[in-house]
Amino acid sequence: MPVPWNQAAELSYLVVEAGLVIWHKGGDFVPLMLVMCGPQKYLSISSLRHVAEALILAWPSDDGDEYVSAVKACLDAIEGRVPALEARGALIRAADEAGIPVITVVPYGDAEPETEGLVMRK
Repeated sequence: MPVPWNQAAELSYLVVEAGLVIWHKGGDFVPLMLVMCGPQKYLSISSLRHVAEALILAWPSDDGDEYVSAVKACLDAIEGRVPALEARGALIRAADEAGIPVITVVPYGDAEPETEGLVMRK
């Protein structure tokens, strides 16, 4: 497990100091699940808080361009500068970069018939 780096510490500090309500909101966040190695094999991600916790506490490596972009997108979303959906997309790209499988649910009616239901990316 990586040691949290300066940007991750900055993220936690800003959230605590600013008292940002958006940190816990999940209403506009489509849930997903990360398939991790370690004691907690499945991480359910349904809010920006869960994104931040996954990146800071559970990520297998604290480097990689997509990882850094995901941390920045999460911070930007928590501060309200970008939508939560952007942070979610950045997390999925970082997971792909790190070789972490992602399980998402495609809502019925929003997808082609052959892709409705559970979708697993590896």
